[in-house]
Amino acid sequence: MRRLLQELQERLEEFIEQREDLLLLVQCSENDTAILLKLLRDQEQASDVDVFLLFSNAFHQPRQFVREAIEQLQEQHGLASRALLDAGKPPLPDFPQTLLSPSRPPRELLQEAIGFARSLFPREGGHRLVWVMLPEQISDAAGYAALVASLVPRHGIQPWMQGLRLILRDPRLPTGTDKNAPLLPRVSTLPVDLGPDAVQASLQKDMEDDERPRAERMQALMTLACLDYAHGRHKEATAKYTTLLGYYQETENHSMQAMVMHGIGDVFRRTQTHDQAQHWYECALVPAIASKAPVILSVVVKSLGEFAFERKRYSEAERYFEGLEQVSARMLDPEGKARALEWLGLCREKQGDAKQAVLRWEAAAHLSRKVGLHFNLCANLEHLSRTYRHLRMKERLSGVETELTHLKREGPHHA
Repeated sequence: MRRLLQELQERLEEFIEQREDLLLLVQCSENDTAILLKLLRDQEQASDVDVFLLFSNAFHQPRQFVREAIEQLQEQHGLASRALLDAGKPPLPDFPQTLLSPSRPPRELLQEAIGFARSLFPREGGHRLVWVMLPEQISDAAGYAALVASLVPRHGIQPWMQGLRLILRDPRLPTGTDKNAPLLPRVSTLPVDLGPDAVQASLQKDMEDDERPRAERMQALMTLACLDYAHGRHKEATAKYTTLLGYYQETENHSMQAMVMHGIGDVFRRTQTHDQAQHWYECALVPAIASKAPVILSVVVKSLGEFAFERKRYSEAERYFEGLEQVSARMLDPEGKARALEWLGLCREKQGDAKQAVLRWEAAAHLSRKVGLHFNLCANLEHLSRTYRHLRMKERLSGVETELTHLKREGPHHA
């Protein structure tokens, strides 16, 4: 993955540095736009001379998209002017009122907005404006294509294009290179594929690259092992985990030893090899404790508790979830603590102790309510509703059902 992102970063840098092309059409999926924006923001922070303006709003129709871009530009212009005034310097030129006209064609407004933004910093010193439009969603493909086409320099570089680089999402959807598309002047393309197959191929190259540090190669191998597990390639995952375990034992990395052993336990748990799953989870507990990393310890303890619960060893599961509650409290992790309390209530319920189960769920509900954990709160209220009904606690049952109805109607953002 690192290789894939590095190659993409280098390609973006090459486009910005070159002087032949004005426009780069990026052929990418909706899922890839966020990664591209992150790479461009990183590049902006690393540059002392270039100014990046990034626009990623959904494209529903040209006028709305351009209006939102101009509003964003106006806001940034105001912030920059106030910063200059606070520093005792002259403010930026006034924002053009012509850009706020609702009757002008969107393509004219967009070209003027780009030209105005470029005029705000001097031409000397190698300054460039990098204007980026990577809408995450394009519902009007024809409208977007027309807007992009209006920025192509078909008649040479115009004055408003000086010192400018345009990086735009390719309007030809779905993604992929269109071999029949006409060649456009001063326009280059960048196919981007950050899908699962491309990521796996890149990781494989990283892992096999003898010139890379061994630690980086093992990181790539760890990710490949997780991908094998996720896609049900259990033998391949186990083989990779075994290699990783030898490396992390050799380097005395307790945290990674615990995570690798836990990964092997997950494989055996999924394949219903229960004795082996139990063995590897218990093995992972030793380096997890030695690592002194509460997050890693909580992962291992949680799996041990869940596995014991699945095997109907409820008292054993309860001991692990008590440990998980303590670790979560030390980490100041309210969600982890609420989840541990919920599990403790389930363990008590399975052992026939409904009253103690209620105490755990009430504590979990109180904590979830206090810090706004909507889903945790709903889950514990469901348990309480079931148990209050069983215990014939009518008054508490009525209160819980009223709260549940309210939560389900309002949704998570109103919890």
